[in-house]
Amino acid sequence: MKSLLTNDVKYRAKERSPRKILRPPARSSTATCNTPQARTALESNPLFQAVPAVRRGAYAELDLPLALAIGFPSALSIRYALGRIVPKIRTALD
Repeated sequence: MKSLLTNDVKYRAKERSPRKILRPPARSSTATCNTPQARTALESNPLFQAVPAVRRGAYAELDLPLALAIGFPSALSIRYALGRIVPKIRTALD
C-alpha cells in the first residue's frame, strides 16, 4: 500500500500548475478537460488566455479519449490518436 501511495504522489507531482503553462514557447497548445464546465473555467482563466499560442488562436481542445490515447500510448492508441490529433493541430496552426 505504501508503494501505491508513493507512486500516486509522484504522478500528481508531474501535473502542471497554471503558471507553468506560460513557459513553453510553443507554436500551438492543446488542453483536455473532463467536463464542459472545466473547459469554460480553463478558457476564461486569465493565465490560460495569456499563453502566446492561445492568444494567436493556435489552441486545440482534445476530447478525453484522444488525450488518454496520447497520454497512455499503445500500438492501437497511437494510430487512433495520430489520425485525429494531426488535423486538429494543423487547423490550430492555420
